[in-house]
Amino acid sequence: MPISHLEIDAWARLHGETPAAWELRALSAMDIEKMLLLNASDDESKDVVSSRPMSMELFDALF
Repeated sequence: MPISHLEIDAWARLHGETPAAWELRALSAMDIEKMLLLNASDDESKDVVSSRPMSMELFDALF
């Protein structure tokens, strides 16, 4: 299931945060990609995701 606006709102209220517009767009884009990968056949999803482990440096470089 994709992340709903209600779930994002609940998280923001619980943490006292107000996500910026770009953060909401980034979450939406990542969620769309996740859903595409989860629903792709095995052949379609090969080599789509990097085998590189996620690190703080890689995360910071992406965002």
